[in-house]
Amino acid sequence: MTMTMTDSGYPNPTWRYWWGRVDMVVAGYGSDPSQFISQLKPLLSSAGTETQNSWQSDGNWIFATCKIYNSDKISKLDNRLAALDGLCLRINLKREIGWSITLFGNGQERYTYRHDFSLLHLRLLEENQINILAKTYDGDLDAYMEDYELDIPANLQAVWRSLSFRDFHPCCIAWYRQTCLDTANHLSDLFEKYGIDCNRRQLASILTATVCAAPELEWYVGNLPRFLTAIGLGEVFWNWQTELRQLTSPSD
Repeated sequence: MTMTMTDSGYPNPTWRYWWGRVDMVVAGYGSDPSQFISQLKPLLSSAGTETQNSWQSDGNWIFATCKIYNSDKISKLDNRLAALDGLCLRINLKREIGWSITLFGNGQERYTYRHDFSLLHLRLLEENQINILAKTYDGDLDAYMEDYELDIPANLQAVWRSLSFRDFHPCCIAWYRQTCLDTANHLSDLFEKYGIDCNRRQLASILTATVCAAPELEWYVGNLPRFLTAIGLGEVFWNWQTELRQLTSPSD
């Protein structure tokens, strides 16, 4: 189902970072910087347009960012990330809606998590927004799951299919928040395994958006800069705190 921003209930932000858009981030922790660059730079250069702060080190991290990428190149990029030492990650941004992260540890099974920060906006539980969404999704759980890219367990689907949208929508939001909390704990365990210093409670507050004000969830990048800063990659979206404050401050 093709939907407009107005129809979907996703916040419709007008803000953009002054440094330009970023669609993809690749990073390695504990990887040899020269190997990381030699293995990835040719492929990333052919897959997209690098931003000016690519191939920088941030503590034990090295990272690159890309404005536009060719999805056909992703599998080759993933194979190279999986072969590098340490922990590597690829993040893809779905503008104004969410982002996904795939983690690669040499010899470890890949782990992918899709984070929809728009689903954490309290606006989705407001009466007028529920009325808008109900016109599209009442009696159509499949369309709801497809548009929000939700992998709802079969046992919950069986229960919710018999409910009206007004009844299953709050249940779904509560379930999604719990999955975000569970993911925060899982990611914390993975980061700890590789020696990455991050605060478990802080990560949980970011992924459940309890620490994020509404304007941040209406942002083009949502809570991604805050998440990356929490795991030691604050230089990917440099000066983002100042940018967010400026964009949310009333105009003079």
